[in-house]
Amino acid sequence: MPVPRSYTADEILHMPEVGKLDELVRGELVVREPAGFEHSALVRAIAMRVQAYATEHGLGVTTVADGGYLLEENPDTVRVPDVGFIRQERIAEQGIPSGFWHGSPDLAVEVLSPNDSKKATLRKGQSYLDAGTQIVWIADPLGRTVTVLRPDTAPAVLGPDDVADGGNALPGFRMRVAELLTLS
Repeated sequence: MPVPRSYTADEILHMPEVGKLDELVRGELVVREPAGFEHSALVRAIAMRVQAYATEHGLGVTTVADGGYLLEENPDTVRVPDVGFIRQERIAEQGIPSGFWHGSPDLAVEVLSPNDSKKATLRKGQSYLDAGTQIVWIADPLGRTVTVLRPDTAPAVLGPDDVADGGNALPGFRMRVAELLTLS
């Protein structure tokens, strides 16, 4: 039986045959299926809300579902959150890379699609925290909830009338879950 090939972050960044939705987990290529129009529109809406707030307050830069983060090296792990946010002071230190961001996002948002397992998405959220992410939102558009993950804290499930906040990653950001999960 052939041994599975191990990839590096640099290889997947420059391989034309690898789709840009792919991730790398400890050297193993993980293919993410396209999620569909509604998912894409919701990711865009959340990213726009986060970036509008960040721009207004000079806080940092937001990425969307094709911006990869190199969380671990040797073997490499590259994760691609639906929405990522990096604080301005970290950008000032590293600059904007042409490849993957070296390190974790300060805020990571994953929007569940019909193809996603909530359990697997929670594990992915934990991998962000393990790499240094300060806060993870797992948005469930069907359940109209956001599960919030923070280091050393039990997950909190917020309903439509609860308020999601940006914690230390996005200070002062507060929005009702129902509004956060609205397409318009």
